Amino acid sequence: MNKMQKLSVQVNALAKELANTLAAFRRDLHRHPELSFQEKRTSQAIRNLLSQSGIDFIPLEAETGVLGVIEGHATLDSSLVTALRGDIDALPIKEMTGLEYSSVHPQVMHACGHDGNTTMVLGAAIILSRLRASFGGVVKLIFQPGEETLRGAKSMIAQGVLDNPRVDRIYACHGWPGLTTGQIGVYPGRYMASAGRFEISVTSSGSHGAYPHQASDATLTACEIVQRLNCVVSRELSALDSAVLSVCTINGGEAFNIMPEKVIITGTIRCLNKDVEACLKAAIERVVEGVTKTNRCGGNLIIEDLVPSLCNSTSGVEAVQLAASRIMPSEAFALLPQPCMGSEDFSHYLQKVPEGAFIRVGVTPEGQHPIPLHSGKFNFDDQSLVTGSALLAQIVLDRHVP
Repeated sequence: MNKMQKLSVQVNALAKELANTLAAFRRDLHRHPELSFQEKRTSQAIRNLLSQSGIDFIPLEAETGVLGVIEGHATLDSSLVTALRGDIDALPIKEMTGLEYSSVHPQVMHACGHDGNTTMVLGAAIILSRLRASFGGVVKLIFQPGEETLRGAKSMIAQGVLDNPRVDRIYACHGWPGLTTGQIGVYPGRYMASAGRFEISVTSSGSHGAYPHQASDATLTACEIVQRLNCVVSRELSALDSAVLSVCTINGGEAFNIMPEKVIITGTIRCLNKDVEACLKAAIERVVEGVTKTNRCGGNLIIEDLVPSLCNSTSGVEAVQLAASRIMPSEAFALLPQPCMGSEDFSHYLQKVPEGAFIRVGVTPEGQHPIPLHSGKFNFDDQSLVTGSALLAQIVLDRHVP
């Protein structure tokens, strides 16, 4: 048995040894969820566990978020810096699991599994802290707030978490109901969509509902815009292009007999390809301008780019596959069959770091029906914490052991 094989055995043994500690920590986070950029208790809990494990952390400007650092004691020919990211925020969702550790906050819940994602990074950190004599270089532990707003990664990057020393590789694990517990999956290349938000304001002079001929109709115009936007993907893009254009809110008016002066429409666009994204934006602009002009209304369009598409590097995917081959059965690893149209602000890190990957960790117990993310009934299987912690630790060791 060579050096790396011995270390892999140690990684698995340490991960299993930590199972109860990790489960207890994850359940504590689940019981006390905090919304984006409000994660003060969560951040302090992370700092406490890092300190107890002998792991340093670097103070940040913001009140939420944590940056931990582990320096290996072995000597490398060249310094190497790997970052592991865990997202820490919860969602404004009412929990309906009935678990003994259900959220104590009535309308806040870890319905996306960030309690588990955070705990897997902490598990890997504890494993690496106990093996630091065996590896060199630096490991950064990024515990990021505000992922659900798609703004947290930018906030952490602006605070310099990728610098001094500069991060060479970055990885994140995220619980995934589509895989069973014990499985992990990764997609080579463009895996998740870019996300944009649009807001359309339709304005008119308004009128009494009994005299619609006396003014232009902002409500009718808004309805026509919604209808036209819902035709864009099916009629203006190739069926082979991956794109989503969804109108999600429409608001206007205060009385049943008064035609409003303003109606607001908001929605999202999701794409894997920049050219397709440009076509969607141009179509929205054309529809808003054309329909409002035809109906004698005013129109204003704002399109906000939130995150780029998430692209796993070839070397990053290979690193995940190698680590998985060392610590788990071959059937537990899968190359995911297709991209998804959800979005993740981890894409901002991958645009700035040359190597990395976003990894899916199965959280559905064998034989059970998957419960989707963002459901009030979702729960992260504690057994998955062992899998994700061991995998992240092994990814680091594969490159940091001299």
